[in-house]
Formats: sequence, C-alpha cells, structure tokens
Amino acid sequence: MILETMQSRRSVRRFLPEQVLEETLLELIEAAVTAPSAGNSQPWRFLIVREKAIIESAADLVDKERYRLKGLLRTEFQNEVLSYSVHFSHFRSAPHLVVPLFRVVAGMTAMLQEETPEEERASFQALDHHSALLSVSLAIQNILLRAEELGLGACCMTGPLLARKPLERCLGVPEGWQIAALIPIGLPGESPFNPGRKPVRSFVRWL
Repeated sequence: MILETMQSRRSVRRFLPEQVLEETLLELIEAAVTAPSAGNSQPWRFLIVREKAIIESAADLVDKERYRLKGLLRTEFQNEVLSYSVHFSHFRSAPHLVVPLFRVVAGMTAMLQEETPEEERASFQALDHHSALLSVSLAIQNILLRAEELGLGACCMTGPLLARKPLERCLGVPEGWQIAALIPIGLPGESPFNPGRKPVRSFVRWL
C-alpha cells in the first residue's frame, strides 16, 4: 500500500479555491511527527497558513527577490533564470501553506573542548545542521505521502527560499528556527502526468 502511494504521488502546483478542514490539515502534521529524527531530537515545528493575505504577501516577497536576483546574474543568464523562477511564487494560488521549520540542536558540538580547533568545530556544526535538516526532510516526505492518501494536492518547494529572510519575517518565524521548505496544500486543480524515473540500477553502486 505504501509503495502504491509513493508511486502515485505527484507534485501539484494548481489548486481549487476550497478550504481544507482544520482536522484534515492536522492529520498531515500527525503524519509528519512520526518521522525519525537524529537522536529523537524532533527538531521541527510547522506553521499552517490559512490567511490568503499572508500567502499573497509571501508570494510578493518571493517575486521581489526574483527580480533583485536578476541584477546579480551575468547578462546571458538573466532572462532564463527570471523565466524559470516564476514558478517559485506559484504557491500564491494555494488555499493553505504548511511551512516546516527546523532548528539546529547542538549535539556533539556542545561537548567539544573550548580549545577545539575552529576547523574541527565547523565540521561538527555542519554535522548538527545536516542532521536537523535531514530530520525535517523526513517529516516533509510524510506530509506529502499523507496528503496523497487524503486526496489533497501538495508540492515541496525550496525555490521560494531565495527570499528566506524576508519570508521568515513575514511569517513570524521564531529566532533560532529556519524555514526548510514551503508546502502549498489544497484540493488539486490539476492531474500532473508521470514524469517517469530512471531505472533503479542506474542509481546503485555495489561495493
């Protein structure tokens, strides 16, 4: 059953305007928090955005940052990137946003001696960050799979994070927490085709 859900899931980017019941949205979070996490730290929180004005404001911030980014690029890439990045604010049409947050828990970093070389300390800090991000990523996958089971459309979006700082201010993200992705949620307004996958063996290296 779970494999069928994995295979049928598609990234939905167009939605019907109808609202989803609060209880249904909470079912997504119930699925999310069953995910494993590093040291069972559960370094996640979830914002559920239901106010259309907030979603619109967030999309406007992403669009503003897209145009600012254009000025940082070499001329030959500007139009291409601007054309592609229009997808980054497509969550504007969603009736809801789930915003997974994560925070870095100082695991082994907190145990280091004060005289630990900076290079070694940075290595442990990177490990702590990786562990937290991977943990919330597992929770995100659970949200996507549960949404599929409930007949909802969803899409995990990281493109909007080019405006991460403005988004964190707009959404009131607490200090010390970071946005991992934006997940627009709603009744699907499209039926995306199956893009296919490469053969399993093309990804495997036997040792």
